[in-house]
Amino acid sequence: MQAEEPAIPLLGYVEIAEATGQDVGLIRVWKNRGKLPSPDFQLGQSPGWLAETINPWIQEHRK
Repeated sequence: MQAEEPAIPLLGYVEIAEATGQDVGLIRVWKNRGKLPSPDFQLGQSPGWLAETINPWIQEHRK
């Protein structure tokens, strides 16, 4: 039996919105305007950020 690789936690629009106290729609707009760091992963239309990529940005943009 092959061991499973550990899951890599990614943050998406919802998690970023919750962490900043902003609306999900606003987070999407900011991403489309280039105000968020580039996503670490992209699955279709869904971007994902590693914590070490997005956490500094979240700290700067909390309400």
